[in-house]
Amino acid sequence: MNIKASISATKKHFEESFASGDFYNRQTQDAEHLENILRFIKIKDNMKILDLGCGNGYLSFPIAENHPGCQVIGLDIVSNAIDVNRKIAEEKGLDDLSFVSYDGIDFPFDDGHFDLIVSRYRGRRYGMV
Repeated sequence: MNIKASISATKKHFEESFASGDFYNRQTQDAEHLENILRFIKIKDNMKILDLGCGNGYLSFPIAENHPGCQVIGLDIVSNAIDVNRKIAEEKGLDDLSFVSYDGIDFPFDDGHFDLIVSRYRGRRYGMV
C-alpha cells in the first residue's frame, strides 16, 4: 500500500469513528495513559508545540490548559474533529491553542517551526516529518 492509500484508509477510519457520535468519549477514557505521556514530555515556557495527529485534542487541550503562554497547534487529517476542537478551544478561552487540518502529505509548517512535537500515537506513522 502506498502512502496516499494508507493515509486515505486511516482518514476514512477516523472519519467513521467521528461520525459515530461517540468519538470523544471513546478517545478520552484512558487517564493513566494521558498522565504518563504528560509526565514524560518536558515543556518549557513559551514553547511552540505541535500535537501531530491530535484527533480530539487528547494532548492538545491539557498541554494548553497547563502551560499558558505556550503556542499549541493540533494537526489532524479529520477536518470534522478539527472544527469541533476549534469550537471547544474558543469556548474554553484557550487563545494559544489552534487546530489545523492536514492532508497527511504536504506538511504545512517549515522545518524548525516547533520546539516540540508530541503525538498520542507511535512515531512510525510519521516517518516523513
